[in-house]
Amino acid sequence: MLIKLLLRRTKSDIPRVWIRSLLQANKEIVEEKVGQPDPITNLRPWIFARKHNETKNEVKLRLLKQETQNFNQEFWRDHNIKFKKGREEFIQNLLAEKYPNVKDKTTLSSEEMSVYYANFMNEQWRAHLHYNKEWQKRNFKIIFLTTVVYLQNFLRNR
Repeated sequence: MLIKLLLRRTKSDIPRVWIRSLLQANKEIVEEKVGQPDPITNLRPWIFARKHNETKNEVKLRLLKQETQNFNQEFWRDHNIKFKKGREEFIQNLLAEKYPNVKDKTTLSSEEMSVYYANFMNEQWRAHLHYNKEWQKRNFKIIFLTTVVYLQNFLRNR
Protein backbone atom coordinates (compact mmCIF):
# COMPACT_ATOMS: atom_id res chain seq x y z
CA MET A 1 0.00 0.00 0.00
CA LEU A 2 1.38 3.37 -0.98
CA ILE A 3 0.68 6.49 1.07
CA LYS A 4 0.57 9.75 -0.82
CA LEU A 5 0.68 13.07 1.04
CA LEU A 6 -0.50 16.13 -0.81
CA LEU A 7 -0.19 19.63 0.47
CA ARG A 8 -2.62 22.14 -0.98
CA ARG A 9 -1.42 25.69 -0.76
CA THR A 10 -3.24 28.98 -0.79
CA LYS A 11 -2.10 32.14 -2.58
CA SER A 12 -0.04 33.06 0.47
CA ASP A 13 1.75 29.68 0.25
CA ILE A 14 0.56 28.69 3.74
CA PRO A 15 -0.63 25.08 4.12
CA ARG A 16 -4.42 25.10 4.11
CA VAL A 17 -5.50 21.47 3.99
CA TRP A 18 -3.43 18.34 4.15
CA ILE A 19 -4.80 15.31 2.41
CA ARG A 20 -3.58 11.78 2.91
CA SER A 21 -4.84 9.37 0.30
CA LEU A 22 -4.24 5.67 0.55
CA LEU A 23 -3.63 4.15 -2.85
CA GLN A 24 -3.74 0.53 -3.85
CA ALA A 25 -2.74 -0.32 -7.42
CA ASN A 26 -3.25 3.35 -8.38
CA LYS A 27 -6.88 3.23 -7.19
CA GLU A 28 -7.77 5.75 -4.49
CA ILE A 29 -9.74 4.05 -1.74
CA VAL A 30 -9.88 6.52 1.16
CA GLU A 31 -9.02 10.12 1.91
CA GLU A 32 -8.22 11.84 5.21
CA LYS A 33 -8.08 15.60 5.55
CA VAL A 34 -6.52 17.93 8.10
CA GLY A 35 -8.10 21.36 8.39
CA GLN A 36 -7.10 24.78 9.64
CA PRO A 37 -6.22 25.13 13.34
CA ASP A 38 -9.15 25.93 15.60
CA PRO A 39 -8.79 29.57 16.75
CA ILE A 40 -9.39 28.67 20.40
CA THR A 41 -7.78 25.25 20.84
CA ASN A 42 -5.05 25.64 18.20
CA LEU A 43 -5.66 21.99 17.25
CA ARG A 44 -6.08 20.98 13.61
CA PRO A 45 -9.28 18.99 13.08
CA TRP A 46 -9.09 15.73 11.13
CA ILE A 47 -11.72 14.42 8.80
CA PHE A 48 -11.22 10.69 9.05
CA ALA A 49 -11.44 8.43 6.02
CA ARG A 50 -14.36 6.07 5.77
CA LYS A 51 -13.99 3.05 3.53
CA HIS A 52 -17.09 1.65 1.90
CA ASN A 53 -16.38 -1.84 3.25
CA GLU A 54 -15.01 -1.17 6.74
CA THR A 55 -14.62 -4.10 9.07
CA LYS A 56 -16.01 -4.00 12.59
CA ASN A 57 -12.58 -3.16 14.01
CA GLU A 58 -11.96 -0.45 11.40
CA VAL A 59 -15.25 1.19 12.39
CA LYS A 60 -14.27 0.96 16.08
CA LEU A 61 -10.89 2.51 15.30
CA ARG A 62 -12.32 5.38 13.25
CA LEU A 63 -14.97 6.16 15.90
CA LEU A 64 -12.39 6.02 18.70
CA LYS A 65 -10.16 8.44 16.78
CA GLN A 66 -13.11 10.81 16.30
CA GLU A 67 -14.10 10.58 19.97
CA THR A 68 -10.49 11.22 21.01
CA GLN A 69 -10.31 14.25 18.73
CA ASN A 70 -13.56 15.58 20.26
CA PHE A 71 -12.19 14.89 23.76
CA ASN A 72 -9.01 16.87 22.95
CA GLN A 73 -10.94 19.75 21.36
CA GLU A 74 -13.30 19.99 24.34
CA PHE A 75 -10.55 19.91 26.95
CA TRP A 76 -8.33 22.48 25.23
CA ARG A 77 -11.27 24.76 24.37
CA ASP A 78 -12.34 24.89 28.04
CA HIS A 79 -8.74 25.21 29.25
CA ASN A 80 -7.82 28.03 26.86
CA ILE A 81 -11.05 29.96 27.51
CA LYS A 82 -10.45 29.76 31.29
CA PHE A 83 -6.82 30.78 30.79
CA LYS A 84 -7.58 33.82 28.62
CA LYS A 85 -10.48 34.99 30.79
CA GLY A 86 -8.43 34.60 33.97
CA ARG A 87 -5.46 36.35 32.40
CA GLU A 88 -7.54 39.37 31.39
CA GLU A 89 -9.07 39.60 34.87
CA PHE A 90 -5.64 39.30 36.48
CA ILE A 91 -4.20 42.05 34.28
CA GLN A 92 -7.10 44.42 34.91
CA ASN A 93 -7.05 43.81 38.68
CA LEU A 94 -3.28 44.23 38.99
CA LEU A 95 -3.28 47.39 36.86
CA ALA A 96 -6.05 48.90 38.99
CA GLU A 97 -4.34 47.84 42.21
CA LYS A 98 -0.68 48.54 41.45
CA TYR A 99 -0.87 51.32 38.84
CA PRO A 100 -4.06 53.31 39.59
CA ASN A 101 -2.62 56.65 38.42
CA VAL A 102 -0.97 55.40 35.23
CA LYS A 103 -3.66 55.60 32.53
CA ASP A 104 -1.44 54.57 29.58
CA LYS A 105 -0.27 51.29 31.14
CA THR A 106 -2.07 48.31 29.60
CA THR A 107 0.45 45.50 30.03
CA LEU A 108 2.38 43.85 32.83
CA SER A 109 5.97 42.66 33.02
CA SER A 110 6.85 39.02 32.61
CA GLU A 111 7.66 38.81 36.33
CA GLU A 112 4.19 40.11 37.20
CA MET A 113 2.55 37.73 34.74
CA SER A 114 4.52 34.75 36.06
CA VAL A 115 2.42 34.96 39.23
CA TYR A 116 -0.74 34.38 37.18
CA TYR A 117 0.83 31.59 35.13
CA ALA A 118 2.00 29.72 38.23
CA ASN A 119 -1.35 30.11 39.99
CA PHE A 120 -3.30 29.02 36.92
CA MET A 121 -1.18 25.91 36.38
CA ASN A 122 -1.46 24.99 40.07
CA GLU A 123 -5.24 25.40 39.93
CA GLN A 124 -5.45 23.28 36.76
CA TRP A 125 -3.12 20.54 37.98
CA ARG A 126 -5.90 18.01 38.66
CA ALA A 127 -7.63 18.71 35.36
CA HIS A 128 -4.32 18.18 33.50
CA LEU A 129 -3.64 14.97 35.40
CA HIS A 130 -7.10 13.61 34.53
CA TYR A 131 -6.70 14.73 30.90
CA ASN A 132 -3.27 13.05 30.57
CA LYS A 133 -4.52 9.76 32.03
CA GLU A 134 -7.57 9.70 29.76
CA TRP A 135 -5.51 10.74 26.70
CA GLN A 136 -3.00 7.94 27.35
CA LYS A 137 -5.78 5.35 27.75
CA ARG A 138 -7.36 6.44 24.49
CA ASN A 139 -4.05 6.41 22.62
CA PHE A 140 -3.14 2.93 23.85
CA LYS A 141 -6.56 1.73 22.64
CA ILE A 142 -5.91 3.41 19.27
CA ILE A 143 -2.50 1.75 19.00
CA PHE A 144 -3.98 -1.64 19.92
CA LEU A 145 -6.87 -1.33 17.45
CA THR A 146 -4.52 -0.10 14.72
CA THR A 147 -2.38 -3.20 15.25
CA VAL A 148 -5.45 -5.46 15.14
CA VAL A 149 -6.69 -3.81 11.92
CA TYR A 150 -3.25 -4.04 10.35
CA LEU A 151 -2.92 -7.73 11.21
CA GLN A 152 -6.44 -8.48 9.96
CA ASN A 153 -5.73 -6.75 6.65
CA PHE A 154 -2.35 -8.48 6.36
CA LEU A 155 -3.85 -11.93 6.97
CA ARG A 156 -6.82 -11.28 4.69
CA ASN A 157 -4.57 -10.21 1.80
CA ARG A 158 -2.20 -13.18 2.07
